[in-house]
Amino acid sequence: MDAAATIAFLIAVIGYTVASTLFFGALLRRAAASSLRVARGALLGAVVAHAGLIVWSTFIVRHDPVGSMQFAVSAAGWVMAAGFLWAEPRYQVHALGALTGPIALALLVLAQFLSTPAWAPPISRFWLALHVTANLLGVGLFLLAGVASAFYLYVERSLKRKNPGLLPAGMPALDSLDLLAFRFLIFGYPFLTFGIVTGGLFFSELGGAGSASLGRAVLGYISWLFLGTVLVWRGALGHRGKKSAFGTLAGVFCVLLLLASYLVRGAVEEPAGHVTFERELGSQSA
Repeated sequence: MDAAATIAFLIAVIGYTVASTLFFGALLRRAAASSLRVARGALLGAVVAHAGLIVWSTFIVRHDPVGSMQFAVSAAGWVMAAGFLWAEPRYQVHALGALTGPIALALLVLAQFLSTPAWAPPISRFWLALHVTANLLGVGLFLLAGVASAFYLYVERSLKRKNPGLLPAGMPALDSLDLLAFRFLIFGYPFLTFGIVTGGLFFSELGGAGSASLGRAVLGYISWLFLGTVLVWRGALGHRGKKSAFGTLAGVFCVLLLLASYLVRGAVEEPAGHVTFERELGSQSA
């Protein structure tokens, strides 16, 4: 990592840390407008620096984004942070930054420890790149939906037990959390669907896979079905509440299991191996 990349990385780390701290303070108490402005500014600086680091890695160092686990993890964190930055002032859900910021920071740091093995895909790189990008956008948006759903369940449980004293002063309203989780699912689901369709095409073109790859493919389809059911339940049928929140968390949990399986596989395989994270993405749906 050269000097410019190091500076961008440090700015992103500091920005995420400052924003997370301030948003956590806003969760515990009613935040002043000036404090929220500083938090948003710090998060914006982190998002811009994080984007610069991704561009540097892709176009300067020439780390192939289609064949790089480092790019995938880092980009998912960036999508999550950028999505929250867009949603926070519109839905007044600054308390969610207490989780969103640390997760984005963790993904940014984790990406620096991952190898970037090269791989020459046997299929169209254009379509494979679209497939990977769609999956990464979907993952970032689903993580945000999961955070909103987790907050929703906590608030709903506290109110149901008639113990509002457990709720911090800055906790968002139930309606805002429910709507935000639904919006992120709506935005993310088309990307996941595109990944499902193109993943099936890539899987056929690659001509078969082992049991581990088939298991990951099944997990990807389960995630797609869970989240699709939530959209039908919440959007078409008009049902809201904790059942939708639980369904969202179940689908997001499957997505996280899928990502964890890729990370474990990448950790146990030699960097020079021919099977990488994005090759798996190219042979199945994420």
